[in-house]
Amino acid sequence: MTAAATILTIALAAAAASDDAKVAPLTIATEVERVPLGSARATAVRVSALTRQIFVTPRAGELGALLKALRRSRICPTAEKQGADAVLTCRSSKLDVALSEGGRALDLRQLRGLPWRDAEDGPPRFTYDPAAVGLGGGCPGDTLAGRGECLLTAGDFEEAERLFTKALATSSEKAAAALRLGDLALRRNAVASALDFYEAAGASGPFGQLAVQRRHELLGLAEKELHLDRDRVPEAMLPEVDLRRARSLAFAGRAGEAARLLAQRIGDQPTPALCAATDKLCRRLALVALTSQDRAARAEGLALYASLPARAAGALAAELAEAAADVAAELGAPLYGANALAATVSAAPPQALAHHLLRAAELFEEAGQPARRDVILEYARLRLPESVFKSGGFTALPGNAAPAPSAAHESSSDEGATKELAAARAAISAAQGSGTLPATKEGTP
Repeated sequence: MTAAATILTIALAAAAASDDAKVAPLTIATEVERVPLGSARATAVRVSALTRQIFVTPRAGELGALLKALRRSRICPTAEKQGADAVLTCRSSKLDVALSEGGRALDLRQLRGLPWRDAEDGPPRFTYDPAAVGLGGGCPGDTLAGRGECLLTAGDFEEAERLFTKALATSSEKAAAALRLGDLALRRNAVASALDFYEAAGASGPFGQLAVQRRHELLGLAEKELHLDRDRVPEAMLPEVDLRRARSLAFAGRAGEAARLLAQRIGDQPTPALCAATDKLCRRLALVALTSQDRAARAEGLALYASLPARAAGALAAELAEAAADVAAELGAPLYGANALAATVSAAPPQALAHHLLRAAELFEEAGQPARRDVILEYARLRLPESVFKSGGFTALPGNAAPAPSAAHESSSDEGATKELAAARAAISAAQGSGTLPATKEGTP
């Protein structure tokens, strides 16, 4: 790198620190880059950090110019068209991204630690009943920090910050106040201030333990340097500790371990509190594992998918079912995969419905379930354009459709569901036990 480029990199790092002038340029970033967009203007940007992708939306008619400009990036060297967006593929998953100069430039930071902004792979946002975490009585609260926690839950950040600032001066509530002031600073992208508050929280109590974990994430410290004592953390806070740990594993390229941790924790609980509280992040971590290049990670992803609460509806329901179905078929449980697809027909977007139905029918055929295959085929005949139904893979499937089917998704809720789930789990265990899928080591195809 030339001297001029080095000066530009440091200047951009300081500018990217938002309202927080105390951030040393390379404390949280290893490289910073501003990509001028030339004659193009970007109107929106979305980051899918765990897949190392950035989706940039240009003004109408400017996609070609945007792609040409984005291909000059060092941090994200590949740019391709996907629909109306330009999609950047980056060298790292640890990214911080923002539009600047009114959409005339894209600012990129390759981070040492984990991304902190609210995004689909962002950190979980837990708040607590003050009575469950040692902050006095329940909401509306009877201590400064307790009242602040209740206000934080209600979304009144300004008043919560005022109360936490007062609580910072008290010895009994200092750690809780410092943790939450750090969280509020991070919402403003004031990273150095957040780190200072997390350090002020100490490490001795439950809020200190959470602060230690946050500092570790932001600074990208080695895993061996993180020392958390679960015995110091109230039961109400353990789901956050576990979910943050799983997210860190996923960003370290250990998606299978992340999925295994979450599946085990869900199984250990009388209710699915872990993933019920932050369902979307759990689902993202499951999808990353299910679509991993590593076969062992895919098996762990299927185990997590089978553990997720209400997995047939909500965020990513169709995408998860499609990925889980492919892995189940790979592991010798096509009936489980077919039922997962049938259960999520209503969640499939219109442009993906044909593929979703075709794959379900194929897996029912593979599982030796012609009656269920025919229900799917009849549903497809009713819902898809004739040109679609009479082309592609549908014509290769044998059999005639059932005369009067109910909605396709109803076929998943019959008496065989328990056996199918057991079959999928048995396939995972057998594959791992046979040596085909290493149980603990990822990286073997």
